[in-house]
Amino acid sequence: MNHVLHTMFKTHTSMLLDGFDKIAWGGSGNKLHFIPIDKQAHLKKYGCPENLEGVEQNLISCMRWFQADAKEVHGLKGLDYSTYLGDTVINSWISQRTDSIRKVITGE
Repeated sequence: MNHVLHTMFKTHTSMLLDGFDKIAWGGSGNKLHFIPIDKQAHLKKYGCPENLEGVEQNLISCMRWFQADAKEVHGLKGLDYSTYLGDTVINSWISQRTDSIRKVITGE
């Protein structure tokens, strides 16, 4: 899950910079101030907590923020955004985790 979170973090950061960056040159490290504060707080959540349950909930929250931010960035660029794919991925992840937990509990 750490790899998934790391990949999502890098992609999420790039997407936000693409939507909010006001300067076309320079590295991303000195442009993070263009990302709104509330979205910076979301990016900080990609770090993993100690317990597995916390990691799973964190990943689901990050997926939802990613989708909401993708929709906003698309809107800034005048593009339509369909939530179908994001909803499918999030719901599939939740379903798979629920099935895995049920199997452990029931000994299947």
